[in-house]
Amino acid sequence: MFWGAAVALAACGTSGDSTPDATGEPVWTAYGAPFEANEVIPFSDVKQVWKTGDSIATGVFEAEIIETCTKMGCWLSVLGPDNDTVMVFMRDHAFFVPKEGMQGKRVMMSGYAYYDTTSVADLQHLAEDAGRTAEEIAAITEPKFTLNFDAEGVQIFDVPAMYLEEASDEEEGSSESQAHEGHEAHEGEVESDAAHP
Repeated sequence: MFWGAAVALAACGTSGDSTPDATGEPVWTAYGAPFEANEVIPFSDVKQVWKTGDSIATGVFEAEIIETCTKMGCWLSVLGPDNDTVMVFMRDHAFFVPKEGMQGKRVMMSGYAYYDTTSVADLQHLAEDAGRTAEEIAAITEPKFTLNFDAEGVQIFDVPAMYLEEASDEEEGSSESQAHEGHEAHEGEVESDAAHP
């Protein structure tokens, strides 16, 4: 389940970029701010990146995608360091990722990891974004304190062409994203309960 999530839910924007490979080999497709993938850290090692007293862990991390937001593509979830699910939010919701077809894909994420508490309302909103049933949404009755990730940019490996076109269509219709309400913005700030255990 993906319920472990702190929320930075606001209007979403999108930017997708791909570099075709003349050999037909799979490539990385970039979304959001560009970044160099020189020192990529497995997300399973994220807890080792923290320094004493820090509330965040910064860097470029690689993980496996579990799912993406089915409404606008404004978040994705990845396999966490404890075989759990970690939410990845797009910084300032300035870009989208494909809304489907990314499960099991490799993703590199530039940004920072942090711990935070997610309210019941925000957890329910995320569940709605993920296409959960009314019964599953109603069953969420407790807030969660979990590891999350705020991404300035992401790169996804081997995105099928049909989903590249989808991201392009979303960019053209980005005004629609203004209607994707319910995401309570607190990007760029780590609340007092955000220190990791």
